[in-house]
Amino acid sequence: MKKPEIMRDRRRISLILVLFIVLSAMFCLKDRVEAQGENDATSIDNGIPVLYLNIDESRGTIDAMHESADHSVYCYGTLSITVPEGFRYADFPDTELNSLNDLEMNIRGRGNSTWKMSNKKPYKIKLTDGTDVLGLGTNKHWVLVANDFDATLMKDRITAWLGDEMGFAFTPRGVPVDVVMTGEFFGSHYLGSYYLSENVRVDENRLNIKELKEKNTDPYIITGGYLLQNAMQVRDGSPDRFYTSRGVDWATHTPSFDVEADSLSAYPEDGETGFVGRELGDGYVNHDQQEYIQNYIQEAEDILFDGTTAYREIFDVDTAAKYWLVNIISLNNDAYSTGSTYIYKDRDPEDGGVSKLYWGPLWDFDFAWTRNKIYTGFNAGHKWNKPMFYDKKEGGFLEAVYRYWPKMRTALEKMIEAGGLIDKYAQETRASALADHEALDPSHAFEFDEAVEELKTWIRNRIDWVNENFYLLDDLVHRVTFMADGEVFAYDFMEEADYVNGKEAYPEKDGYTFMGWMDEDGNIIDSQINVTRDMVLTAKYVPDDSLSHATDIAFSKASDVIRNSMFMKTYQIPYVVIPEDAEDKRVKWTSSDSNLASVDEDGFVRYNGPCEVTFTAQLRHGTTRTFTLTVLEMSDDPYPFPVSIYPEQERISLQVGEQSPFTIKTDPEVSKIRDYEYRSDDPEIVTVDENGVLTAAGPGSTKVHVRIRAHDENEEDFYLETYVTVVVSKTEPEPVPKPDYKIPPTGIE
Repeated sequence: MKKPEIMRDRRRISLILVLFIVLSAMFCLKDRVEAQGENDATSIDNGIPVLYLNIDESRGTIDAMHESADHSVYCYGTLSITVPEGFRYADFPDTELNSLNDLEMNIRGRGNSTWKMSNKKPYKIKLTDGTDVLGLGTNKHWVLVANDFDATLMKDRITAWLGDEMGFAFTPRGVPVDVVMTGEFFGSHYLGSYYLSENVRVDENRLNIKELKEKNTDPYIITGGYLLQNAMQVRDGSPDRFYTSRGVDWATHTPSFDVEADSLSAYPEDGETGFVGRELGDGYVNHDQQEYIQNYIQEAEDILFDGTTAYREIFDVDTAAKYWLVNIISLNNDAYSTGSTYIYKDRDPEDGGVSKLYWGPLWDFDFAWTRNKIYTGFNAGHKWNKPMFYDKKEGGFLEAVYRYWPKMRTALEKMIEAGGLIDKYAQETRASALADHEALDPSHAFEFDEAVEELKTWIRNRIDWVNENFYLLDDLVHRVTFMADGEVFAYDFMEEADYVNGKEAYPEKDGYTFMGWMDEDGNIIDSQINVTRDMVLTAKYVPDDSLSHATDIAFSKASDVIRNSMFMKTYQIPYVVIPEDAEDKRVKWTSSDSNLASVDEDGFVRYNGPCEVTFTAQLRHGTTRTFTLTVLEMSDDPYPFPVSIYPEQERISLQVGEQSPFTIKTDPEVSKIRDYEYRSDDPEIVTVDENGVLTAAGPGSTKVHVRIRAHDENEEDFYLETYVTVVVSKTEPEPVPKPDYKIPPTGIE
């Protein structure tokens, strides 16, 4: 063979070898990518049960469910659980666990923070038939908690165990499982290590209180049972949501009176209907039940704040104390502030008496324990706890807290001791936790054992600090007594971080103007004073006829439009009273719907979400005016802009020295104005300030102009202008009194 031919053959062979190597590498890479994409879902064996979710994507895709921010998209399929031979949970060492095969179910997303902030999604599962799942009891309803903010994957689990140790009537229990989800389009994916748990639910195998039905109106029947939750995450305007007179925000969880949130949606592929919004079933309209529980909660709050121990007949002191201990000892960041805060009321006893309000169940503690770098400090936690903390007598709340702490301390010691509960949980779930991290966050270092030790150390430090500082609870809350005309008007209960500012509610007194609250030294409070001791404040009144009173209120524009802020849901109504130097300038503000937005004595608004609310400002000796606030969704189109503006009054008549607001209206009515600029053609006749307040300076007629700046649909500046004609007349002179005398007699008959 000739040399060139040999060279060509060698090149062919080399090319074939290179091609073979490249193809081999590609196939290997493909296998690795597929294995990574599916997280090796076919060979999960971490020593704990594996839960398989087999989704029929012809009835709704998994991606569509994951993209549903409001959890309104369901998937359908079957659930199976494979239990390793001879496996027992540390929680239930004597319970034999059974594998489960092909249980029909539907599944949807659940939760808030985790759903929005994490790729590891939590889920709500409803089985077609009630089933005993892994020794947790028979039920249709289950949740998969992601625990993505918890490196130990056990904070909810230790809290549930603690709830049982403390003797709550019901605490949702759960067990760790590895989860695999499979679908035709989705593929087969290992989702990670989850906490399969009971959910908070009124049921004979969960929170076992009487259940109300839609048609129940009998006065005795509708006394219970009710499960309520903090309303933070309940939709704005829901009939379930209500506020007490002290601003405490509750919502009825069970039953629900919100039929709008329970609408059905149809899947166009096969006409299948799926439940949207709630996990407990249809809401219904029943005004008797709704009014009963809302009135009961308000009456309970009033009794709680009446300064006596009568609250003990309404509130279950023991659960209140235990609920506080678990939340505050664990420094739960969600304590009392999210929808995970619950209270409930059962039906009244048939032989008379009243069923009390109970705190619980405990739920959602992934933002507790080592989520806090500190392990020191106490706080009352909830507005309702403050008057209870002030009750230091035998049988009261504080006495119960002291009584239950040793029991809780013993339980915590059992958790953290060598070979104790936390060590057992860690041994049981270590392989699953490592697999979870490798599948979901392999680029970051992860030390499971270090996280577990950190948790144990944190609990040890917290126990020691609480033991040394429990005496601080004796002086945690102080009472402020508000006196008017020698009688108690109201009590309030405050921590050191709370304050009085002199603008608290006060009783009206005919013929007198309230000037403020005075401290014990007779000084009117006009700034924030932190409450570090018991205080007595006294209302000061002066006769109406000895004061100058505000007569009007000025808005440059009697409405505004803003966007719904995720964090700072507040707004300050821009207003001034006329005259500004009035001695009595107090304004009474009211809201057209305090469930959507509340307003305080300074026109400071707190809103709950997108809404349109009108606020009324009432002066005791003057005009009543209104201000409308429109809150838009953040995702809405650009702000609506005004096409034209015009004065509320085309002509304003004043006398020298008199004042009046210059208010404009817009077309359309809901429009966003950025800035106002006022100008008087003749300041010797009338002046105008930056708030649009007109002051008559001298007789005559002139125009006062206002120029506004706004943004168009392209966020470009543009300006509109209008004016009002102001006619000023001289001040009418005081009438000269006629002489008081009689015509003398003339003597002529």
